[in-house]
Amino acid sequence: MADSMQAVAIRSVIASLTDAAMCGDWQGSDAASVLRVMGRSPLQARDVPVTMEMVALLQHFATRLDVRDVPGLGVEGQEDVELAPGIVWGGSKLLVLLDVPAGAFDGIAYWVADSLPSAKIKAMPGVLALPFTIESTGEGDEAQGRALS
Repeated sequence: MADSMQAVAIRSVIASLTDAAMCGDWQGSDAASVLRVMGRSPLQARDVPVTMEMVALLQHFATRLDVRDVPGLGVEGQEDVELAPGIVWGGSKLLVLLDVPAGAFDGIAYWVADSLPSAKIKAMPGVLALPFTIESTGEGDEAQGRALS
């Protein structure tokens, strides 16, 4: 089944955001790459591997998963999101839900799985939820760009 026009537009925005996050100019101010945003702070720099992995997973699965537009995503009192594989888009929020078969967590998301202390939990099947926010870059009239965080 072909994507709706809305899903195509959402996938296009995701592609542009992930490209900037993965490959942006880390020294300049043109694109908000992960290295530019996180690499200058020793405290944040230690989280660069897991952040890059999350962005890479989003980029990899963006063309493969169903897209669901949920305008109230992350708003208290709104309907809960169905925990089924897909991309849930909510304007300034994005949630990637990936199916994780039993014993496959390390293979799908090594750095994310590394932060879990329990081998038993890592071995369980489930749905991996990767949350993102989309923020405006720049200030005032310059706030035309957007970046993942």
